[in-house]
Amino acid sequence: MLPHTQKTSTQAFRKVVALVLIIPLLLPLMRAPLGLGRYVAIATVGGSLYGAWYAWQHTSRSLAIGATLMALLNLLSLVAMGTASIIWFVFILARLYGSSWWYYGRF
Repeated sequence: MLPHTQKTSTQAFRKVVALVLIIPLLLPLMRAPLGLGRYVAIATVGGSLYGAWYAWQHTSRSLAIGATLMALLNLLSLVAMGTASIIWFVFILARLYGSSWWYYGRF
């Protein structure tokens, strides 16, 4: 692990952001073959956890803590609703619960 005062390289930062944030965010936009969607989601969360591990090995402590929290939230999202990204989880909940008051709140 790098010392806290050492800077994170741009390549390591991009890899961690891609593994923990971007790939799980893009997963719902991809159509998986019949029956493989759950395995793709599990593999994506596995990649997110790998990104958190990689962050602890190659980046600063603050980025590693953020990546770990995001990976754990992605795992929680997979268990709770079956989507591999916490951002899509929040979006789906907002759409489900917010759709009823959106119409009435406009008028």
